[in-house]
Amino acid sequence: MPGALSAWTQRANRRALSAALALIHATRPSASLLAGSLLWLGDDTFAPPPAAAEAAARFPLLVRPAVRSASAFSLDPAVPAPMDRLARQSPTCLVGSAERIVTFARQFQAARGEDRPDHLWPDLQAVIYTRRDPTFRVETLRQVAGRQAILLEMLSRSEGPIALEDPRFGSLRLLPDTGVYFEFVPVVQAGEVNPPRIGLDEVRPGVAYELIATAPTGIWAGRTGLNVCFDWVSPPLMRILPAPAAKSDVALVSPRVPHRPSADTPAGRPETFVHIPWSAPADPG
Repeated sequence: MPGALSAWTQRANRRALSAALALIHATRPSASLLAGSLLWLGDDTFAPPPAAAEAAARFPLLVRPAVRSASAFSLDPAVPAPMDRLARQSPTCLVGSAERIVTFARQFQAARGEDRPDHLWPDLQAVIYTRRDPTFRVETLRQVAGRQAILLEMLSRSEGPIALEDPRFGSLRLLPDTGVYFEFVPVVQAGEVNPPRIGLDEVRPGVAYELIATAPTGIWAGRTGLNVCFDWVSPPLMRILPAPAAKSDVALVSPRVPHRPSADTPAGRPETFVHIPWSAPADPG
């Protein structure tokens, strides 16, 4: 049953969001995220929705005064959001699942009578999002966010935060310091009874690995079902392979040299479709 986040999960989420904000600043040093509000769109794992103070606790301490919560709105277009209060917000950053952000934007547009996203949120500079549905098109999010906003995707699972998109390279950047311990099993050996597990310091670019995670949530060397390939090891930039391939095809994958995306729009990837990090379940028991 949904409930309050564990202390560890909150710490992990704060570290992940701190890294996300740092990447936004590194990508666009002139961005002034604290000049407006950081609007948290919430998720569907809490009933009733958390209070504003609880929502702010998911964010680093420094930015909490700027955090505003719109987690009470419904994904059902027939249920109007509390637009009287939200209409006074001037968000500089939106945080939430891509699906919720798009639904919220459309409800907001209808309430305001606006038909252009750059008029809807003229101060919007960044969007930190996840995708629940692997088929969700990032371009749909781009259309409601406007062309000026940086889109930064976050990958997280019940184990905790895993990776962030680095907008400078258009690749996922592994998060090794949130409290989740990562190991890697070569995909060609993943079917063995006791396959070898190696650490991040031993991975090789271009080799396909299954990601293994250990977390304080009670998960020990858990198989995530994610097959990854590192294009770079310092920093740890990786992509997620869309599906297991035949054994003869997965031993070596051509490394992709990280590149800067054009117009702040990194190449779309089909892999990040899991729950938003601050919705990870609490510790068992």
